[in-house]
Amino acid sequence: MRCAVLVMAESEKKELSDKDRKRGLKERKVGHIKMKVVGDLEANTIGGKVKQFASNESVADSDDSTSYVNLKDIVKEHHPQVIPKKEIGRVLPWVHIAISNAKEAVVGHPPRDKPRICKAI
Repeated sequence: MRCAVLVMAESEKKELSDKDRKRGLKERKVGHIKMKVVGDLEANTIGGKVKQFASNESVADSDDSTSYVNLKDIVKEHHPQVIPKKEIGRVLPWVHIAISNAKEAVVGHPPRDKPRICKAI
């Protein structure tokens, strides 16, 4: 069974040294992650959930889906961008990690990195 899930990750940018980049550390530090099953991916549905759970002072980064066209009216700033499939983990890393961990948990596989799943979900 498939379902639509809205994933919102609170994060802040952090400075990385060249050494940290080489080690593969993320450029954003995650705070809270909220995942909500939604009935559909229509812009009004997504906008309603974002309005419910995000501050109007938030800055939202997203892919360029039409599901997010209303975000510019809900949050302080919205930065939609076309993201190639290979780049999703780099551009929206914590969303990608949360989705991957949730899929692993649902299908019954133990998480590869227990501390990360405990913080993300």
